[in-house]
Amino acid sequence: MLGLGVLLAAAMTAPAAADPISLSYSIAVSGTRAMKMTFDGNVGKSAYKAHVRIKPAGFMGLFIKKSFDLSGSGRISAKGAIPARFSMTVKKKKKARTGTITWNGGKMHWRRTPAYDQQTVASVWRAMGKGAPDPLSLLIGMAGRAPAQSCKGTRRVFDGHYVYDLKLSLRGKTAVKSAFYRGPATICRMLYVPVAGMSEKKKRKILADPWIFNLVLIPLTSKEAGRLMAPVRAYGRVKGRNFTASLSAASIGGRPLRP
Repeated sequence: MLGLGVLLAAAMTAPAAADPISLSYSIAVSGTRAMKMTFDGNVGKSAYKAHVRIKPAGFMGLFIKKSFDLSGSGRISAKGAIPARFSMTVKKKKKARTGTITWNGGKMHWRRTPAYDQQTVASVWRAMGKGAPDPLSLLIGMAGRAPAQSCKGTRRVFDGHYVYDLKLSLRGKTAVKSAFYRGPATICRMLYVPVAGMSEKKKRKILADPWIFNLVLIPLTSKEAGRLMAPVRAYGRVKGRNFTASLSAASIGGRPLRP
């Protein structure tokens, strides 16, 4: 969730001079614990790889049959994260849907299983135009910049299944006091707007009750990557239900995160 999250087993070997970063979040839906999200990756000044899992947990997890597995890798430049590979698998009961994207020489290749019909495939390519980042590379690129620079404007994103726009805006400052951080934080809001890949019925349903993600971002210091912005908490509304996600465990460079 977290932006959708935020999600990844990368295909590259660990980049040189990169810090391992591990973050776990407990997700509650309508006030009841429902899911768990974990982020494990290596982030350096020149490359990244990441693996995100979201799966049912807690009491509501007994009734949720859906899980997500995202992985990505790429390099980091002055313009942000430049992806090399991304995949996202969505499992529901015993059925799985996987979208895989690779970039070679600046050209994007996309494969989805099970495959879309030709009309949907054409609409996805048309919506992407000159290309769109995957959600992981977008968020990792944002993490390396100050919110005032990264949390603004509209970003078109493609996760191997759907094309959507994220409308970003700063929502001010807040104070955080937790087991991991104490101090000022910045709130970045993301509004999810579906574009292509899903049925018109589903698209209308989302537009009628928009998906909203508010990320409470705190500064972290990585020996190799430098200053990074990461969510200590998130809250919003998805599929007609309010949710919150709270950081439950964190380590950078093998050391537990402390206030």
